[in-house]
Amino acid sequence: MPEGYKHFSKTKPMRLEHCQPIRDWWNDRKEIIVTDEEGNVLDEKSRRFTAQQLIEQSCNFDQCKFPKSEEEVLPPAELLADYHKRREALDAQIDKQLDKIQSLLGIDLTV
Repeated sequence: MPEGYKHFSKTKPMRLEHCQPIRDWWNDRKEIIVTDEEGNVLDEKSRRFTAQQLIEQSCNFDQCKFPKSEEEVLPPAELLADYHKRREALDAQIDKQLDKIQSLLGIDLTV
């Protein structure tokens, strides 16, 4: 993000000059890898692959290394059992909080 920006908005819109670093990189296309003093990789902003490397990876161009969440698909019976288990835990938490609120208000609903 440009200096002074956390994000773009109506009052702080993206301007053409904000794209200059992208244009500069596009014309040069060097890897941009941020490391600490010990050489540990902190961030990879751009990576470069040879044609041979891509062929070895079965032409998989999805090499961005962004975290990907894997969705677990459970059989229906397991899915329902898991749902009921989580719902019971949430209901217990809600009941506990309601009991605290009733106690603070001095309300006794055990009739």
